[in-house]
Amino acid sequence: INILTKFHKDWMKTINILTKFHQDWMQTVTSTVYTNKLLTDGGTDKRRHAQRTPDITRSHKLTVSLHDR
Repeated sequence: INILTKFHKDWMKTINILTKFHQDWMQTVTSTVYTNKLLTDGGTDKRRHAQRTPDITRSHKLTVSLHDR
């Protein structure tokens, strides 16, 4: 029974590491997709670009805060 318990604990550690990796990856991908969407959405109209600039700045702050975890 001790061997099974040790195996289960080791297995749980591996699962936790994989889960953490997946969560970090999802945050990075989501942030990248969101940023790209902000940068490529719309035309070249300067007025629209000026309206998007604060969103790009907020997106950058979101990206930085997600990577600082």
